[in-house]
Amino acid sequence: DDCENNGGTVWSYNCGVVLSGLGYLYLANGNETYLAMALDMAEATLAQMTTTDGILTESCCMDTDDCTCNHDGKIFKGI
Repeated sequence: DDCENNGGTVWSYNCGVVLSGLGYLYLANGNETYLAMALDMAEATLAQMTTTDGILTESCCMDTDDCTCNHDGKIFKGI
């Protein structure tokens, strides 16, 4: 419940790894807590990492006029 960013850059890949892991944990044992955690993670990721047009982007490039991502970050999509 107290999960929060450590101050580092948030990458969609990292969110995707956690989502995938939670999905597989749910499939492995049927514990719906993992499914609920995955849904929370997905909703938070989409709420924080999509543009007003609904396009998933990295946190360093949310402002397309002042993108601070390198070339890899500009095209990287993890989920």
